[in-house]
Amino acid sequence: MAENDGETVVLILPSDRTVVEPLGVDRQISQREEEGRKACECMLITLSILLIILSFGGPIYLVYQQLYSYSLEKSDEYSHMLKTTDYGIEFYVYSLNMFNHNYPLGTFARDAIENKITGEYKHSIQKHCGDELKHRIRFPDFPTPFCDELDRMSKYST
Repeated sequence: MAENDGETVVLILPSDRTVVEPLGVDRQISQREEEGRKACECMLITLSILLIILSFGGPIYLVYQQLYSYSLEKSDEYSHMLKTTDYGIEFYVYSLNMFNHNYPLGTFARDAIENKITGEYKHSIQKHCGDELKHRIRFPDFPTPFCDELDRMSKYST
């Protein structure tokens, strides 16, 4: 590589030979190099926007998730127990006041969230009932509390 007043550019040709070309002021930038530069700029802008969204959107989503959702299992965050009006299914919320404010009893919103809870609960016990029935094939006296609960719920809804 020869020393030069300007910068040098190393070009690798398809034949794997290395050619050193001085980068002069009057060297034209190829269309391919320009497209590559623009693509890099776009990627940096996109990554910056994504980082901003994740920085601010993540915590907002978590707060929203805690205030407006429920869990079928008790946990540190979801420690306040409520029951659905139709089947008495226990579910847990982050805040009783906030849940009752957003889903007041007797409203369409409360009916919709309770239907969602009931559907999720039924889906869960259907899976457990399937496991119980598999065990019952080998062990005829195997208890089936989830299947019994599912049967009770189906009789109640008809």
